[in-house]
Amino acid sequence: MRLKDGSLHTIIREEDLLELIGIYMGEEVLSGVLRMQEEYDEEIESLQEYVKDLESQIDETEEELKETKRKLRKIQEEME
Repeated sequence: MRLKDGSLHTIIREEDLLELIGIYMGEEVLSGVLRMQEEYDEEIESLQEYVKDLESQIDETEEELKETKRKLRKIQEEME
């Protein structure tokens, strides 16, 4: 719409404006959710690596325990 001074102005219906605001806010919320999801994914990956390390340590400790038990049995047999 052109006003008397020659400038152009757009008239937007209230419903259209509210819809545009809703779309913008929805995009902002979605963007925030996606950022949070990326952060959670990184945290989950980090925790999974930590769990794998712990499982590896458990396996090593179990092997050391088995070896120690073997040595102990051998010592007990020698003492008998």
